[in-house]
Amino acid sequence: MPPFMDNLFHKRGSIREEALAALIKYLKNDIRLGFAQNNYITILSRCENSFKKGSATEIKLAAQAIGLLVLTVGPGDCANEIYNESLRLLPPILRSKSRHIEILECLAIVTFVRDNDFDETERSMQIIWEYMNKKILEKDEASVVASTISAWSFLLAKSDRCRLDNNFWRGVIPFFLELLKSKSEVNFEYAIYHPAVVEVLALVSDKGSQHKFCSEAAENSYNRVLGVAEMKRDESAVDAKWNLSELLKEFNCNQTSLKVGRNIFKLATLSEQKKMTYLKQFLGDGFKKHIVDNNFLHNVFNCKIEEPRGPTLYVPEEKEVCNF
Repeated sequence: MPPFMDNLFHKRGSIREEALAALIKYLKNDIRLGFAQNNYITILSRCENSFKKGSATEIKLAAQAIGLLVLTVGPGDCANEIYNESLRLLPPILRSKSRHIEILECLAIVTFVRDNDFDETERSMQIIWEYMNKKILEKDEASVVASTISAWSFLLAKSDRCRLDNNFWRGVIPFFLELLKSKSEVNFEYAIYHPAVVEVLALVSDKGSQHKFCSEAAENSYNRVLGVAEMKRDESAVDAKWNLSELLKEFNCNQTSLKVGRNIFKLATLSEQKKMTYLKQFLGDGFKKHIVDNNFLHNVFNCKIEEPRGPTLYVPEEKEVCNF
């Protein structure tokens, strides 16, 4: 048993922080499947204690540890239990006055890994959506707003467009279009959250699910914006106007490739790109190890890493064409 496990139970918060940091490094550096399966209940219990009694740093580390834990075990009974516990532990923290971006990331990751139950995905999307609206109304920091939008769009990338509930999401497109037109005097910097908003609109278009996210009238307006319209910003802003359709093309039509060893992965759709970039950001320096050895990620991207005689080329089976 790694020595840091005992220190997760230590009375001193600083010692627990060191133990959580060591646990995060341990889970990033290799695929510790047996360790994660055998100890996930203990780790969840100690993370719950950190959420209740720990400092802001300890809470951040505990959330990161849970995300890495669920990515390690992959879908199944362990991940389902981690999700259920996370759904009990994380929303109360989001309702507090704290600004733990890592809590949002943790909720998004555990929901993403959980067995393919779309109702649960949509439930987490609702939790994040409510938090997003709260932070925007409070004119919170732009980085918080951007991270919240990114977590929501990550789950949107996973979602089944045919099963999205129209009643939940009718206001999404009007909401984000209005956010793009926000005046420059609001308390967060426009440039920071603007790319995340554009990415959401591009994802909606990528999935061909505009009708799920707005009324017919709003959809017509949205399509005009995507096609030819230039949306004018406040005259006091740095740029007098900008072309949303060009920005969407930039997000949606640039094919992303990732090279791991001799293997090259081509991600042809925005949904595939979003999944990869979000997981890469979360895993940080552990991403290369996980993309090579983590079976769950192989299944996510429908690929298998091999040491081939020549380069392996991956193209998603379901191709979607950019039409703007």
